[in-house]
Amino acid sequence: MEFLAWPGVVLILGIIAILVFKQPFTRLLDRAQKIGKSGIETTTVAQGSGVEVKPSPADELLKAFDNALLLQRENFIQAELERLQINSGPDRERVLIRLLAGLAVVQGFERTYTLIWGSQIFALQFLNFGG
Repeated sequence: MEFLAWPGVVLILGIIAILVFKQPFTRLLDRAQKIGKSGIETTTVAQGSGVEVKPSPADELLKAFDNALLLQRENFIQAELERLQINSGPDRERVLIRLLAGLAVVQGFERTYTLIWGSQIFALQFLNFGG
């Protein structure tokens, strides 16, 4: 009978845990969308309202790019916009779209610059090693 002591204790504790945590566990299973190797993916529910709160498409897109350096730069841009008193929605949007377009143009120039000088550097390295 001694060999049944530990499994019996685990079984009793498991039953007690199920009884105590039945409601939270049931709510978790209700919200579960996908269960896989990486864990459980659930939807978020507003506290007490029972209404699902799904993140907006903008929040989902921005979450994909979260990192410390980017968030620091974002805070700098917000502080600059406030310092320049560009607070209203349409004005702020126009300024940010213009800045984004300018950065896209600069990135295109940088790529062209890199391709031109990069090809010359590659040619020099190729000639230096006896081609």
